[in-house]
Order: sequence, then C-alpha cells, then structure tokens
Amino acid sequence: MASHLITIGNMPSTDSGMGQLINRVYSSSLTIKQSRSHRILKPINTGDHWPLWLTAQKIKPPRFTTDIIQCPLAMLTLQRYPVTALSTLIAPAGYGKSSLLALWYPQLQQENVQVGYLSLDAQDNDERLLASYLLYALCECGVNLEPCEISDFSLLQYLPLPNLLGHIQRAINQHQKPIVMMLDHFESLNSTTVSNVIQPLLDHHAPHMHWSISSRIVLPLNIAALTFQDQVLKITTEQLKFKPHQIKSLFNENLPLKILNYLSNLSDGWPVALLFLKNCLDTETDISTMESDLSNNYPLFCDYITQQISVDLNQDIRTQLMELSILNIKQQPNSPLLALANTHYPLIEPENYRLNPLFRRCLQQQLEQQNPQRAQTLHLAAANNYANQNQLKQAVEHCIKANQPQHALTLIEQAGGVFIIWLTQGFSHLESVLNLLDQALQVEDPALAKQSMVITLFHCIVSTKSGNKQMAAQDYSAIIEQYEKIKSQLPKNEQQKTAYGLAIIKNVLEFNQGKMMSDLQCNVLKQQIKQIPPDDHHLLARHHNILCVAYTQRGELAMARYYSEMAINFYQQFKSSYGENYIYLHLGDVSFAEGEVTQADAYYQRALNVARRHFSDDKGMISSIQILIAELHYQKNNGSGPNIQLLLKRMKGQEAWFDIYFAGYVTASNLTFNQHGIEAALAVINNALDFFSKQQLTLLIQPMIIQRATLLMRAKQFAAARDVLQQANITLAHYKKKQSTNIAWRELQAVVRVIISLQIEDDGITAALENLNYFNQPENLKNNMVSRLDYQVLFCLAYLKRSQQTPALDHLKQAILLSLQCGYVRIFLDHGKQLTPLLQQYLLTDVAEPVLIQAKKIIEKINIDITKQQPCEIMTKREQQILQQLAQGFSNKIIAHHINISLNTVRFHLKNIFTKLQVNNRIQAVEVAKSRAIIKFNKI
Repeated sequence: MASHLITIGNMPSTDSGMGQLINRVYSSSLTIKQSRSHRILKPINTGDHWPLWLTAQKIKPPRFTTDIIQCPLAMLTLQRYPVTALSTLIAPAGYGKSSLLALWYPQLQQENVQVGYLSLDAQDNDERLLASYLLYALCECGVNLEPCEISDFSLLQYLPLPNLLGHIQRAINQHQKPIVMMLDHFESLNSTTVSNVIQPLLDHHAPHMHWSISSRIVLPLNIAALTFQDQVLKITTEQLKFKPHQIKSLFNENLPLKILNYLSNLSDGWPVALLFLKNCLDTETDISTMESDLSNNYPLFCDYITQQISVDLNQDIRTQLMELSILNIKQQPNSPLLALANTHYPLIEPENYRLNPLFRRCLQQQLEQQNPQRAQTLHLAAANNYANQNQLKQAVEHCIKANQPQHALTLIEQAGGVFIIWLTQGFSHLESVLNLLDQALQVEDPALAKQSMVITLFHCIVSTKSGNKQMAAQDYSAIIEQYEKIKSQLPKNEQQKTAYGLAIIKNVLEFNQGKMMSDLQCNVLKQQIKQIPPDDHHLLARHHNILCVAYTQRGELAMARYYSEMAINFYQQFKSSYGENYIYLHLGDVSFAEGEVTQADAYYQRALNVARRHFSDDKGMISSIQILIAELHYQKNNGSGPNIQLLLKRMKGQEAWFDIYFAGYVTASNLTFNQHGIEAALAVINNALDFFSKQQLTLLIQPMIIQRATLLMRAKQFAAARDVLQQANITLAHYKKKQSTNIAWRELQAVVRVIISLQIEDDGITAALENLNYFNQPENLKNNMVSRLDYQVLFCLAYLKRSQQTPALDHLKQAILLSLQCGYVRIFLDHGKQLTPLLQQYLLTDVAEPVLIQAKKIIEKINIDITKQQPCEIMTKREQQILQQLAQGFSNKIIAHHINISLNTVRFHLKNIFTKLQVNNRIQAVEVAKSRAIIKFNKI
C-alpha cells in the first residue's frame, strides 16, 4: 500500500521553477503548522458560549494550497471503516498522514457520514479541555447534544472529567448514525492524557462509531482486545512508503530504469522526498543534471525538512544525528538514538539504525555549514573505516567530501591498489571511483607523478573492460612512461610489486588483442610467483589467473585446471567474488574441452547466476559466459541456447579475448549456415573480419578465414574453399612449424579439420592420414575431447574414401565412444550423409548396449538434420513471391494487393505451399523456406 503525496498543480514558469515550488510547499506547510499553534483566526459560529480563541483549524482538516495525489490502495484500507472501531496511521512526518485524512474527510461527507476532525497539540494535555474539544467536534459534525442537557458550553471545560466523558458517550450512543472522528497529530498527547480520555472512549465504543488516529509514534493505547476482534485498521510506515513500481507510475513510465532505481534508493520511498525529486525531474531526465539541481536547491529542502521533522529535537540529539549521518555506523544497543528511533524519531530504522538517505544528506549539510572542521574530521574517519572494510568507493567519496582527494589514493594503495577495487567490487565500482577521482584531482603537477600513474591505471582498466583496446594500449604506454619517472624513488620491494602488476596488465591487454602467451612468458610468471610473499593474495591470484587463461587457450587443460583452482583459493582469501567468478567461466571452458559436459554447464550457470545477481552492469562478463554456453549447446546439437547474434552485437563494446571471439563468431556462423545457408553464414564472417580490422585484432583474422573455408567446404564449394586457404597462405606445414603451445587449440582444431577434409575430398588420403597421426597424438595427451572426436571422425572418413571398412569401423567405434562420454554429436551431423551407411553397418556388429544406444541416437539426429536440408517440391514463381511476402509479415489481403491477385487465389497458393513444405501455418512456412534457401535471407 502507499500514501498520498502533496504536489503542485499548475505553476507559472520562472527561472527557478523548483525553488518556486519548494518555496510554495514550504510556505504552505509553515502556514498550516503555525495555524495549529495560534488560535486567533476565526471563531466558530456555534453560539457565544465557545471561547473566541478556538479556531476553525482546530476542528477542520487543513486545506492545502497544493493538490493531493491519491494512492487508491491506502484509501481502500480506510474504506473498510464501517465494520471496525479504529484506524491508525502511524508514520514519520512527510508520509502524507494529514493529506490522507484531508482527502478522506469530504468523501465521508458525500456518503452522508457524520465526520469530525480534531487537530491536537501539546496544550491539549489538559484533560478536561481535550474532552470539551471532543464534544465540540462532535457537535460540529452534526451529533445532537440536546440529550446531554448542556446549557452553557463555556462551562464544559470546568466539569469533572468523568462527567465530560459521560456526555460524550451518551451523545454518541443516542445519535445512532455512522460517525467517524479523526484525531490528527496524536503524538502531541502524553500517555496519561491518552489513558484518561481516549482509552475509556475506545473501551466503550459504540457500533456505529469509528475513531481514526494519525501519529508519528506508536500509540500509547491498549488496543489488544480490538485487534483480536479484528476491529482495527492499521496503516504503517512500510505501507505508506512508495514502492519502486509506484515510483515509476508517479514519475514517468518511460524513464530509464537507472533513473528510477536512483530515485527509489535516494528517497527510500519517503513521500515528501519524492515531492522534491519529482520537481527536479519535471524538465530533466539526466541523473547528473538532476543531481546538480538537487545540490543547488538543497539548502531550501534542508530548511523545509528541519521545520517539518527535527524542529522539536534538542541540540544534543540533533548533533548526534548529524554526526551519525556522516559516520553511518551501527549504534550500540544502549545508544540513546535507539530510544529516539523507537519513540520520537521514526526516520531512523530501528532494525539497522539507518537514516533515510535524503535526510542523512540534509543532516550532513547542516553539520558542514555549522562546524566544517568537525565535518571534515568525521568524513576522514568514515573514509578510513570504509577502507578497512574494502568499501573503497565509499571511502573515496568521504575523502572528497573532506576535501582530501589525495588521501583517497593513499587508502587505495594501502588496500592493495586499483586491482582490489576491480576484483572485490566489480567494474561499476571501479568506474565510479575513477569518475570521482577525475573530478577531484588535478595531477598535472610533476610532484604528483605517482598519483598520475594510479589515475592512468584506472583509465587503462576501464578502457580494457569497455572493449576500447586502442585506448587501453595508449594508457598502458603512458603508465610505463610515468613509472620510469618515479621508479628510482620507490623502495625495491615496491618496485618489484609495481613491475609485477604492470606485467599482469600487459598480459591482459595481449589476451584481449588475441595474442598467445609463449612458454617463455609463462615461465616468467611462474618464477614471479615464487618471489611473491605468500600473504600477497591479490598478486598471487592475478598471476594464477593469467596462467589459467594462457593454458586454457593453448589447450593445456591439466595445467589450466591446476592454475584455476589455485587462483580461486587466492581470490577467496581476500573475498574477491568478482575474480572468482571469472575463474568459474574458465573452468567451464576447460571442462567443455575435456568433454565434461555436465560439469561445464554447471560452471557456466554458476558464473552466469553470480554475474546477474552481483555484477549485472558488467555486460562483458555476462556476454562471455553466454557465448561459451551457446558453443556448448551447439556441440550437443541443443537448439535452446542463447541468441548468439544478439550476444555478438553486445560484445563489440565489451571486454573479450581470443577464445570468446572465436567461439562466438564460429558458433554464430555455423548456426546461421544451418538455418539460412551459405550466403547468410558468410555475411557473419565478413562482419567479424570488418570488426577485427577496425579494432586492429590482426591475430583473429586468420581464424576467421579458416572458418570461411570451413563453411564453403560444408556447402560443397570445395574449389572456393581451397582458394580461400591458398590466397591466405594457410597450410598445415605452417602450423607444424609453430610450437603447439603457441597455437590456440580452437584455431588448430579448425585448420586441421578443414584442410584434412579437403585432402580426403581430393583423394589425398596418405597425406590426410599422416597429418591426422601428427596432430592427434598431442590431443590424446591433453585429453581434449572436442579435438579427439573430430580427428576420429576424420580418420573414419579417410579410410572410407579408400574403401577400407575395417579401420573405418574401428575409428567410428572410437568416435561413438567419445561421443557417449561427452555428448557431442555435431561432427557426425556435419558429415551425416557420408557416415550413415557405416553407422548402419556398425549396428549389425557385436556392440555393447550403451554404445548401441548412442549410435542409434546419432543416426536419428542425422536423419532429422538431413530431412531439414532436403529440397522440397519445386515452388512456382508465384509461390515464391507469396513466401517472400509472408516473410515480411504481410496479411493475405495485403499480399493480394501487392501482387495483384484475388484473396481467394492467395489462399489457394498458401494451401499448396503448406503442403509442399509439410507445415501447418505461416510462421513455420517462412522458417522452413529460409532454412532451405527457398527465399532469400534478409541480412540486417
């Protein structure tokens, strides 16, 4: 449920719209507040017996000069009043309690309900005076007091309290029509007054009488019996607080989610704060601009909030609140602020003693104005406290508020450096810290060379994560130049630590450029690990992480698994869930290559869930995981994987490395080939080559050329495939000259597969078998299941080409056994027509049942795949025209108009099309026609 929010209706445009609005709200609120204290406006026209100082504001809801926005759910709660005795509205100031009553009041009158209102203040603790006011409010709402035989109203306040309460109860009982009595600002009454005046009336409530009480604090009433009898309607702070979806509706349905989340977090659902923020967004939809407006008008907002909420607090309590607003540290159980939170001051949440965000900022500004030196001291203390908890973004914010931005760099260095922010809190925090430092620091001074290097390091990592590889390389060069200037000033241990950190950055940049790590580079990292102190978990984690990536890319799977598990251990030592999550991604990749499908999927899903839950802003991490998941689905021939084309579009502005690019574009082009044919698949490769050329990712160009040749070979365009390889001078001899450790396993597998397939097609069986023996042996040692399975199928095809059935069957058996272990079947489908006769023959041999079942599954999948690719009956020219129109989403009527035929003729052709394609509807017809290249694929 929610509350009402006071807001402005039509306003004249001025140069300071928000200031005018807040001024009007502020002035209106002061007028209302003052009118409750000064009773000299207008006497009630009920005779001369009532005191002249009793005003209409005492017994009428305030008439706001602003509009009131209603939340229907809150009003629906109150509208259950006829069957209850009491409704309570308990919430801090600014939650719209008086607004709710003011809106409910005329609605009750329209329903012919006798409705009274009494605004309470501290003077009403005179019990007989309060009772007389209640009688007068009842009289004003239409209750007949004649049966009470009251002759002189001015003497009521002098009657004994029991007599007064008796008059009130008698008047209510004898009236018998529905009555609602509203008691506003109930917190003004002390517990004695409540116990002696209000409690007896509730204890003897009449069935047609409903009391509605609004208060800032919990009522000092005993309503247990009424609650047990379901006679109480309760509206609390939590119910009056605006929820995110209500904030969205209140502001603008089209606002970006980022802004809506910002508004929700900043206001904490506090209605009076939402009023202020709503006006900030009347003309601005940019967060930075809105924050600027917020800062410019904050003094006025602070005055308003102070007047409305904290005006009654004594100076000691106010000082404690101001200091708490900066330190933001949980209070001890015996803190006086806890008593305040549970009684007078509900804007501190008792569960965790957290101040409302906007109110905290208001208190901070008050302290900074009243005692700037004390505020600076507290900001630095808060900064040190946050740094000790590795919450460096908050630490930097407090350093800047203390006007000590250089101290922020000191705290970052003490906590382990720039990498600690990245690895413990994620990329968004890293970027936020950089933005804060960029605005606060001027590092052109040569004396600040070290600080300048830190800032450049921030920029380098941000550029890397944003996919801007050229800028990242420039930043790295600048870091090296800056380091050389300060190197001699650093102690030897710090020199070594900095050098190690720079080496890590260089490795990361090279991975993102598609480069491989050589044996020499890996050995250097291993030597550095031996020299790193055992307690430097940050540096050890990064070194093991780099080696994990290097060995995964090279296909050294056992080494990759070892270094990944070591990296996880070190990341866990300093609670880096971000770094740990990347290792799970790499472990999934290792398991994929090893054919451990269930394990690979578990690692990927774990990494994806953590990324979505804790690092949703890191699109590079999420896209990388989803691309590897898509590759896994493709090898299993599972069509339920992620949308690979969409992932590739997202990846262009994010961090990625060789394996991600290769897996993404190869899987996307293969899927496109299967669904839309060679032309569309080559378009994907051309797109990749264009992107790699612009990004100067030269080492990724040759793998994409290999994939182009692979696609042409699958399309039976063998001559074109050979030309592509020849023009690029790609031969197996070239790969034999390279050390296997300097070649990415995905690239090596791809080039071996396409060249040997072409050799088999050209009857070069001897060369094919020699090459297969050469490349297969290392893969057996590495236990790379993807490559081993491919090579066994290629062995089988080579012997089939020679008509040597026995060795062909032997290698087919090995391939089926491998497929049974890992679940990969894609290689069988790519050579389905050639392998089917041998598979059928294999079923006739003495085969163990698990292998037999796997062989039958493979045959079944091949048959399904072949059926999809079989040409259907020839389509007429007119039918092709109609199919093209269907593909564009046109209705039968539009199609008839476009090609100038009747509607019945369109229906006739559609019936024939469905029969030929063996489909049941238009959507299926379009999909099948595209997959069989009957209609052209629209390249977007």
